[in-house]
Amino acid sequence: LNYYEKIANKIRDNLKVENCAVNIYSIIELFYKFRSIIIPVLWGRKGQLSNALTISDLEKQISFVYINLDSKIIDFKFWLLHEIAHILTPQLDGKEAEEFADNLAGSILYPVGKAAEDFEFLNRYSNTDMITDYISKQANSHLISPITVYKQIQAYAKHHNYSSLNINGNHFYASINQKVKMDRTIKEELFPNSIVENPNPNELSGDFMPYP
Repeated sequence: LNYYEKIANKIRDNLKVENCAVNIYSIIELFYKFRSIIIPVLWGRKGQLSNALTISDLEKQISFVYINLDSKIIDFKFWLLHEIAHILTPQLDGKEAEEFADNLAGSILYPVGKAAEDFEFLNRYSNTDMITDYISKQANSHLISPITVYKQIQAYAKHHNYSSLNINGNHFYASINQKVKMDRTIKEELFPNSIVENPNPNELSGDFMPYP
């Protein structure tokens, strides 16, 4: 955990993070710094899988990053930072690469200090609905998924050999997944309703920045 946090802090410094929450525009600028081109694609709704892909040309030192516009808004920053992690570690592959990217993205979006505060507060409670509501509010304030917040809190507890939160994990995920169904996708946020179902490539141009 300390390893991820050390790298995350350096990236958060580059992102010029204020008030803890990471700004999407700053993430976009990071791609420019790393000679990476974002390519929006429409792959359909795939849940937590296959929402981004990076192809790097190490010889030319350039990367092409495909981002699925059919993924949820609350997952947008996570997937972008997940791909930043891949760009930074071309030597990794397979499960190791995915674990590193997930952990680094989570540490950037929700740092250890914040996860520690939440754990100290929530550790005294055992009401799953109350804990779920609290985590959801924290996630909303950062414009990220509650699952990211939950995993960061649990990672903090595991790292310090504390007991994990007294929560029914299945109930938590079921509740969050039900709420997420109502969230808008990146595509729905970017484009008017008239072209959401049958998008015209000529209309899919413009700023690729759905929210701050």
